Amino acid sequence: GLNATYCDNDMSATMVPNVTGGAFNGTGVSGTSFDPNTAMTGTYDVEYIYTDANSCTDSITQSVTVYASTAISMSTLPDLCVDANAYTLSNATPTGGSYSGTGVATGSFTPSTAGSGTHYVAYTYTNSDMCTTMDSVVQTVHALPVVVASSTPDTIFWGTTATLNASASVAPAIQGLPSSGTSYSYVWTPVDSLSAGSQETLQSPTTKSLFVPTTFDVTVTDQTTLCVNTDQVIVKIKGGPLSTTPVIDMDTTCAGDAIVLNAQAS
Repeated sequence: GLNATYCDNDMSATMVPNVTGGAFNGTGVSGTSFDPNTAMTGTYDVEYIYTDANSCTDSITQSVTVYASTAISMSTLPDLCVDANAYTLSNATPTGGSYSGTGVATGSFTPSTAGSGTHYVAYTYTNSDMCTTMDSVVQTVHALPVVVASSTPDTIFWGTTATLNASASVAPAIQGLPSSGTSYSYVWTPVDSLSAGSQETLQSPTTKSLFVPTTFDVTVTDQTTLCVNTDQVIVKIKGGPLSTTPVIDMDTTCAGDAIVLNAQAS
């Protein structure tokens, strides 16, 4: 059938007459189809003409109005890390429409909900003539680098040093997202427990001589995605200085007698 109104972005409509064998005529008409996009905005008469076996001709006309849909403009969205805060979407005009997509709720995009990968954020707008338009843009969410901090050895003797190490790797590509780079920066703390201040940004710094168990934190930044992750390692201590207490079996003795001396260590 043929409706009284269409939007210029509607699909073609198939027209079915009560009596077959005639022909449709009018703007936007092709065979038995009416294409609003071809007709474009305006009001048109679509006519159906039928001639019977006796060469008697009759026709019927229906008025059809095509309304204009509203063009949507969407700006690109910046890449995000999966741990980034949710943010309010406002990259589409005209305002007054609605956003949808993975990780989208009440007009906001939450990277951790969407997860790492490439997602599409869609925007739908309906104008006063009830014509609806939709467009979408890509939102890329990067995974955090995988970081493992370690110490060699993991347990040291009291007053000796250890070598720290941060192993950083790329998270597996997800949903077609290209792998990030393999260039990383490192920051170790506490700096005052490292052998020198310049050791702070090394992948494998050396500690000072340690006398108590010490926790070291490392912050790793993927230089391609600028996503950051952390890990920590505890350098344990064994051994240390002993205190001794001399002990004798008796506090008095006769001249010339032997006594036994003991030392208790703790």
